[in-house]
Amino acid sequence: MTRTKTRKKRKKTGISLWMVTVLAATGLAFGQTSGTATTRTIEGRVLTQTGAGVPGAVVLLKDNKTLQVRSYIAQVNGAYHFFGLSTEVNYTLRAEDQQMTSKPKTVSVFDSHRDVKLDLKLSQEIKPAKKQPSPQE
Repeated sequence: MTRTKTRKKRKKTGISLWMVTVLAATGLAFGQTSGTATTRTIEGRVLTQTGAGVPGAVVLLKDNKTLQVRSYIAQVNGAYHFFGLSTEVNYTLRAEDQQMTSKPKTVSVFDSHRDVKLDLKLSQEIKPAKKQPSPQE
């Protein structure tokens, strides 16, 4: 092969690699913004047995991956919300108010909804911690 043919071949290969790189990067960038949400919102209301909102109830959100717990104090009508949650994590929610609690509810990574609506109904009494026997007993 002559020098000229070798240079042309290298130049074509270099341009081809550059084009592939640019197209791949463009595809990745558009793939990220094509509607695949990476965050979600969970919101709802804390309710009594009769369906009334419970202002001041504490809603606990547990990240089942890191075990981190976030809390929210329900608004006047019992509403709560958590924003910016990962779609890659399972979350468990429950509400508490005075001596009442709700059943825990899980939002799964398999739930594809970006905005999850979840009402928590207070019903069960919170069990008091077991008394530790004293050494004299």
